[in-house]
Amino acid sequence: MADSRYIADHLVRIAAEHRDSPYAKLDSFRRIASNADILEIDEELTPEKALEVKQFCSDFIASGEGKQSLVEQKVARSLGYRRIG
Repeated sequence: MADSRYIADHLVRIAAEHRDSPYAKLDSFRRIASNADILEIDEELTPEKALEVKQFCSDFIASGEGKQSLVEQKVARSLGYRRIG
């Protein structure tokens, strides 16, 4: 089971501090994929797997749990916290 706080943390990073860094975005997508069991530890992020990760992220953002986790992350960051949980 994916850790919703961890996923939300990386989605917030992708949207904010990683927006100008393709390498950092890719790293966060790989971490999300690994946490969500989409990729094995040494597996490469192929275009097909990248689509699967993007779909997972879209589904996560649309879910109740995802929305709640994203709100928690954004509030925590607005208060100066780097990470929560």
